Amino acid sequence: MTVPRTDLALEAADDLAARTKKISPPEGIRRLESLQEGYAVTDIRITNDAGAQALGRPVGRYITVDLRPYFDRQRTFFHRAVWCIAQQLRALLPDAGPRSQILVAGLGNRAMTPDAIGPAAVENLLVTRHMVRTLPRQFRGFTPVSALCTGVLARTGLETLELIQGAAAHIRPTAVIAIDALAARSRDRLCATVQLSDTGLTPGSGVGNHRRAVDRAALGVPVIAVGVPTVIDGAALCGDELNIYSGNDDQVVPLLSLGGKGVISVVSNVKPELVHNCCKAWFDGDTAKARELQLEMLPLCDALFCEVNPIPVKYAMNVLGWEAGECRLPLVEPGDAHKEQIEQALQAAGLIKE
Repeated sequence: MTVPRTDLALEAADDLAARTKKISPPEGIRRLESLQEGYAVTDIRITNDAGAQALGRPVGRYITVDLRPYFDRQRTFFHRAVWCIAQQLRALLPDAGPRSQILVAGLGNRAMTPDAIGPAAVENLLVTRHMVRTLPRQFRGFTPVSALCTGVLARTGLETLELIQGAAAHIRPTAVIAIDALAARSRDRLCATVQLSDTGLTPGSGVGNHRRAVDRAALGVPVIAVGVPTVIDGAALCGDELNIYSGNDDQVVPLLSLGGKGVISVVSNVKPELVHNCCKAWFDGDTAKARELQLEMLPLCDALFCEVNPIPVKYAMNVLGWEAGECRLPLVEPGDAHKEQIEQALQAAGLIKE
């Protein structure tokens, strides 16, 4: 069974309770539930390493606000939701008195709807640092707030942490609020839940693209993470009805270990028994044998992907006498160096006899 990932501590705690069949949380985990402003609030506190290991999250506090009552469109429920979330945020922020200064970082790609939570939040944020500095008497009741959108590494060439570190070093905030999209396990929580935590976050973790963590250890000040789940694993929607196959011969065993059912293979065109036996060993429970065969497969993988597919595999099949034919334009035969690499790999695999 494939277990979809989740960034929500609440879902992780529910899964843990279902697995252990225990009503009360294990040692190191506290769970407090309340109704505030008409919204269900769950406060999960991980207090030691045992609790952190059980939930797979750092020691800290994770507050989840269920916003589904808002969708009933009852009067005042938007304002009550805002007030409810503000109360939770205030509980996590440090109290530094009149010298408080907050840096808000909106993480994510504004050009991709499910990843645009951070930039969208910053666009709707009232920033006040410049007003307080320019007119201190008129804005003396305001906390100085600065904001930046970090974008994504592919567009900026800079890690999210590097950008936040640069801004934090200049303005010296009391705390950083990092806003990002999350992944949920339940579709009922998509865009209907807010999670706040005092443990920081790892950009891109919701889609499995882990970057350097934005947390207190990296910035030297408290980092409050605010997230809204906007994505969900396909496996969570389809359950065991979704059959996942590896598309890469060099990642057969890793994907099988995550619940995959097999591989759409290129290596099988030249040595099908190797790929078959690797998968069979895994399904038979012989992990060591599957790993051994996966490693044996790697030289063939390297050779058969030395150029754009299917150029190398068609050449290999022709070398083996299986008359796969020539590549159609714009594809052409591999270069001489790659031909040699392919032939050497076939020979090493015992497919070409001396």
